[in-house]
Amino acid sequence: MKLESVVHIVEDDDAHQSAMCLILESVGLTTKVYGSAQQFLDEFTRGDADCPECLLTDVRLPGMTGLDLQKILLERKISLPTVVISGHADVPIAVEALKSGAVDFIEKPFRQQKLLDAVQLALARSEEARNQENCNSQLQTRWSNLTGRQREVMEMMVAGKPNKIIADTMGLSIKTIEQHRSLVMKNMEASSFADLVQMALSLKANKG
Repeated sequence: MKLESVVHIVEDDDAHQSAMCLILESVGLTTKVYGSAQQFLDEFTRGDADCPECLLTDVRLPGMTGLDLQKILLERKISLPTVVISGHADVPIAVEALKSGAVDFIEKPFRQQKLLDAVQLALARSEEARNQENCNSQLQTRWSNLTGRQREVMEMMVAGKPNKIIADTMGLSIKTIEQHRSLVMKNMEASSFADLVQMALSLKANKG
């Protein structure tokens, strides 16, 4: 069963907190509220892998600002699509928020639909990222389950080495290499050689 999407709201104004919760919960979203950026950092825990979640934060908060919070999340490598809200039409602040990875920047007072559109975009980004994380995890598991020889064969396969060269390099027969190639394709669940190459590139990128 897929869990409801969660919106983390960092806002110190009770009235604004209540208004945003009401709007978001009216379309079936779950909300969690925090009165400061520090409270969010102290209490936030990563949700279920099947649960898209995003952050909705005001810029002006007691103590740490919403922009400071963004930077800390980046430093801690916490990927949480963020919508930044400000009560002031400040272009430099908007630019800084967007450069730090904010999905959107909206000004108070905002239209209800504007808030919903921004949050839905952030949640869509979250779901895409989680799907990719799951794919990467599955790919890494398949690679880990290959034998040492199968990994060697795969590396030479994607490098474009023909069976004879692979066989000579590994001191094995061509027939044995063909068997290894077949097992590599099967165990990596590759539908084609091109698919296997893409898997190898993804594994390399993830290691980097």
